[in-house]
Amino acid sequence: MRLSPHLVNNLCSLSQIPSSTVVSGKIMFDILPPSLKSLAIRSRVNYAPHPYVWMGPAASRSTGLGLESEGKEMPLDELPEWKEGLVKTLPLVWRNPGTGELHLQCHPSGIQELVSLHFRTDSL
Repeated sequence: MRLSPHLVNNLCSLSQIPSSTVVSGKIMFDILPPSLKSLAIRSRVNYAPHPYVWMGPAASRSTGLGLESEGKEMPLDELPEWKEGLVKTLPLVWRNPGTGELHLQCHPSGIQELVSLHFRTDSL
């Protein structure tokens, strides 16, 4: 899968940002190429149970967007008691009820799994 050059060139490190940063989920969705918009619309985010406890031993990426894939997340059987039915699965793309426009929105550090519905590899 290739990302558009304008997506890749807009990554920055948290050390480059002096304070909090706000990004627009609408713009993030709008700048995706059509094939990635389709993938995003069909994707759901499975969050880890007790996400802040689960991600505690892991390191964040320098961009602040997600965790490094080092396998340091706490094993699920070591987390405080949790129930499968209470673990959150949410869409990656939301429709703004006021404008009807689509927005990309998730909390990347708590994501345990990204699931795409009806995934078609020929669309990438």
